[in-house]
Amino acid sequence: MTTLFISYSRKDTDFVRRLYDALASESLESWVDWEGIPPADDWLRKIHAAIEGADAFVFVMSPDSLDSRVCGDEIAHAVKHNKRLIPVVWRDPDATRERAPEPPEILKRLNWIFLRGSDDFGAGLGKLISAIRTDLEWVAAHTRLLQRAIEWEANRKDESFLLQKNDLSSAEQWLVRGPDKDPKPTALQSDYIVASRAAATRRQRRLTAAAVVAAVLVGIGAIVATVQYVTAEIRREEGLSRQLAAQSAASVRIAPELGLLLAVHAHDIAPTFEATSAMVSALEHVRGVSAFVPGRYVPGTLAFSADGSLMAVGRCQAEDADACMQPSVDVWQLPQLKRLASLPVDLDVWRLAFSADGKRLAVALCCKPDDTEARTGHSLIVELPASRTDATSTPLKTLPAQPFELGSNPNPAERLAHPDVVTAADQAVARAQRAAGATGKSFLAVPAVEGDARRVLAISGTDLYSPARVDLWDVSGPPRRLTSATLKSFFFDGGTSLRADGKLAAAYGCGVMASARICDRAELLVVDDTGSAPRTGIVFHDQPDWVRAVAVAPKGPFVFSGGCGKYAYQNCQYGELRLWQAQEGEDTPRAYEPLQAFGGAVESIATSADGRFMGLISQRGKLVLYDLASLQDADTAWLASPLVAGRSQPAQARKPAFACGDGPIEDPVLTQAAAHLTSPATLCAVLAGTAIKSSGRASEAYSVAALSETGARLAVGACTSMSDADGSCQRGQVTIWTLGGQAPEQAAIVDTQAEPTALALTPDGKMLAVATCSHAAIGECEDGKVELVDLARSGHPRQTLGEGLLRVSAMSVDSKGAVLAYAGCARLEDTGAVRGCGLGALTLHGLSSAAPMHAVLTPERGTIDHLAFSPDAARLVSGGPEGITFWDPERGERIGPTIAANATGIEDLRFAADDLFVTASSDEQIEWHASPARWQRAACRIANRSLTQTEHLRFLGPQEAVRNPCAESAGERGSWFWRWLRSIAARG
Repeated sequence: MTTLFISYSRKDTDFVRRLYDALASESLESWVDWEGIPPADDWLRKIHAAIEGADAFVFVMSPDSLDSRVCGDEIAHAVKHNKRLIPVVWRDPDATRERAPEPPEILKRLNWIFLRGSDDFGAGLGKLISAIRTDLEWVAAHTRLLQRAIEWEANRKDESFLLQKNDLSSAEQWLVRGPDKDPKPTALQSDYIVASRAAATRRQRRLTAAAVVAAVLVGIGAIVATVQYVTAEIRREEGLSRQLAAQSAASVRIAPELGLLLAVHAHDIAPTFEATSAMVSALEHVRGVSAFVPGRYVPGTLAFSADGSLMAVGRCQAEDADACMQPSVDVWQLPQLKRLASLPVDLDVWRLAFSADGKRLAVALCCKPDDTEARTGHSLIVELPASRTDATSTPLKTLPAQPFELGSNPNPAERLAHPDVVTAADQAVARAQRAAGATGKSFLAVPAVEGDARRVLAISGTDLYSPARVDLWDVSGPPRRLTSATLKSFFFDGGTSLRADGKLAAAYGCGVMASARICDRAELLVVDDTGSAPRTGIVFHDQPDWVRAVAVAPKGPFVFSGGCGKYAYQNCQYGELRLWQAQEGEDTPRAYEPLQAFGGAVESIATSADGRFMGLISQRGKLVLYDLASLQDADTAWLASPLVAGRSQPAQARKPAFACGDGPIEDPVLTQAAAHLTSPATLCAVLAGTAIKSSGRASEAYSVAALSETGARLAVGACTSMSDADGSCQRGQVTIWTLGGQAPEQAAIVDTQAEPTALALTPDGKMLAVATCSHAAIGECEDGKVELVDLARSGHPRQTLGEGLLRVSAMSVDSKGAVLAYAGCARLEDTGAVRGCGLGALTLHGLSSAAPMHAVLTPERGTIDHLAFSPDAARLVSGGPEGITFWDPERGERIGPTIAANATGIEDLRFAADDLFVTASSDEQIEWHASPARWQRAACRIANRSLTQTEHLRFLGPQEAVRNPCAESAGERGSWFWRWLRSIAARG
């Protein structure tokens, strides 16, 4: 039974009693303190134990509960143990009081449920119950594991309290799913599960040692002991693999490179399901990342050469708690990400800029520790090596240093690298300033100079503590203001970015807290002049450090902003990268789904001029490179998944559809079938003779088609009789055709009692799976049926595999003819006037009597419209509007999360090889990695390092040999003899 903890003020007791009774009537047990809280420690421990044992924490919000120290302590304890928090508003906070208490930050970010006197109690109670019952299985497991972990810790981490056998395996699988769930696993739960696996590994090693001794001591027993040893070693490796997979899931959010590497090592040691799932989850977590660059880097120092082949950045070769020690300038070659050279410097790196030809690098250094007012530094010109093959052995040459003052020269590196361009830019700024009638102290400007274009983004006001006016000027002729907007609240601190052609700009302003570090109450402005007329948009947010950096995309009408994604006690837990686009006729720019950044709040963003790369440097000095090649996919997650192998245009990717009469046939199944005929046009006669659904749908001659794996047989289904009363299908038909000659030859006809909605043929074409439904619309179909028809026997006997289903939308049979997968709907949802499917359902049905199976599964989200087995039958992929999902058909489980795919939807999904499948839409074709070997290579490329010796000892232990599975020479783990013994033991 679900248990709740209700936190409230004594002044709200009457309402809480009513709420308690209402929840009890729904079989929801609540823990409520009706007696008051005496000061005794035993009673406080009882309160804490009740919170720890609860599945959800319900906070009754009122002015009195917000003012209660006890309620605050209860909330803090619930947050400490990652309890699901559900705020219920009984009385609104008293805004009239001079010092009215505010809800804690953790509650501000949650959806509140209103049960005030003026609200509908029944409706609000329904929302509360729905929130409580969401994902009960996950919450119950979270509570159970937390209680056991606390008991283990309270007993000085005694091993007798640890998890074993099935409990341990279940807990590890639960932890792997943790990053995508809420409430998230606590650090104590992760430590408890990891300690349980470590103890199990030690026990297994003792058994292994005993088996080895037995093998030495006895003759025939040596054979048995050898088998036991191999079996025990396999079990040990599988246990270690699951342990590493769980640690990967726990690490990927705070240390993504480590999370990727742990998943790779887990799969290298033993290819368990948990290791595979952890690798997919970790890769999707770093969507868009091209590589993590090892080292600590200085924000604001990243620069790309004009052709995007070089990257320069300031690095701290050594560091202490407060300062960057031994600074240097690193030069990298892209896209190989090969460090060409490192130049030690005597002052902090301030700014960098490449010359137009990429042969020189300008470096601005600033400032001496005792130079707190003048802020003086010096600039260097670095000559880059002509040959990059041996650049690491060639010392960099520097020209004499030139001093500068930062106040009068905000970017000395640019001035040194592009003197003519900077002079022209200064003149453009001066013209805009004169036209605006602004003074230097209250006028900030960023120029754009490209060809004949002269544009300036200017921010002006009476002073920097008043509302700021933002103008985009065209100064190619007489100065002309193109558009204007106001950052209404302030411009205490902020930043700007302007594209090279001056047609896309961004600016942000924010107030600075008393600490002079945290940016508060930020406004972001987007100015877009890429269309027929300029358009602007402003968005406001009061989260600390919500914006710390902005950048415009070199290609496309997109603006990036970076900052902090989540704060806790004045500390940024993780950063966020956001994408924006100004909208026609809208005051607010369009916001796309944010991506998690790494290393704390984003401090600076830089993009390469060719639009290929983007670099982010965080507050903790982490440098992350992103691949911008897929930025046009903004509607689908806007940066490419690491699982993408390549993309192409439809004209290059798909064969042109053949036409019948004046109508082209776009169905990919029929297009593939036509390729197996000497005269593809003869397929038109097949469709012409197919039963028509109704006179109102005469353009569609068939409902659905399926092709056998060899292409020898084609099945075409249609409705033969429709009701005039409600439009339902009264009778249907599936016609089987043999292909391979001049024209299709009819092989069989199967009558159905309703319209076929999905078909699948076994590889030999002897069995047909057919799904039917009297109503084609998903919201009306409730009599769906799946049958298996034996085409090889007379009379075509059939077996019912499922009935009373919501509409079945896709079917597929594996290459062995052993497993049938069909997709339907698990939950209907009302979307306006149309009722559609809110969540898909995948059913796996064994066709072999030797290995029968039946499993009903659901994806992480979305519906399923397409299914495809890999040629080796090892994997199954489903696709729908929300993206693609990997499945393990043998285990009947989902591998990792649902992954966003084609922006305009998936029209076709098929495997091109065992390790590669393709999704196609009207806009593009995407090739996807589909094997653990390919996923491992992608994870290694992004992590861009190997485990350190300390990490190896911590996670793999001293007994496990040091091995780098990411090395090009790594090969398969173990000798061929050991792999042979493993295969024999596994079959046994």
